[in-house]
Amino acid sequence: SNAFVLSPFLIMALYLLYSAITRTKKMRQLGETALVMQSFPGIIGTDIGGTILINTPYTPDTECEVKLQSIYTEKVRTIQKKYYRHRIQWYKETEAQITATKKGTKLQFNFSVPKGLRESEKPSDKYYHWLLKIKLINAYDTIERSYEIPVFNDDTLNTGEIKNDRPETNS
Repeated sequence: SNAFVLSPFLIMALYLLYSAITRTKKMRQLGETALVMQSFPGIIGTDIGGTILINTPYTPDTECEVKLQSIYTEKVRTIQKKYYRHRIQWYKETEAQITATKKGTKLQFNFSVPKGLRESEKPSDKYYHWLLKIKLINAYDTIERSYEIPVFNDDTLNTGEIKNDRPETNS
């Protein structure tokens, strides 16, 4: 009787363990997928672009969509829970230029960002931030990454915590 009750939980635990191991293995194989921006920080009212090198083989069927978003985030508190609500303030999508390199695949992209948008702010209970998302699909992999990038109204470097190279999650 107890074996039947534990079986679903044991199967679920084994699946989660397997999933964690395969994701970790894939992350180690890919290594870091660093973003190199054309100008740092990005400047509102100009072009924001960059290059990403991914350690996955290039194939002619490789496709990559790139999204740039300006997001307003606020912490919401209710009696039951606390959570963050994200509202996209501005959004643009483009296809990356894809080329083969000795070590894998090179992605290049560029966005024209209009004037009048809010610049990056330090994380707090209410703040604006910019997120660059990529999704690469080829015969070998589907790779999704997010990069929080600094975007300001001028080229004065505003110091704030910038987090890069975050794997996408399905939550």
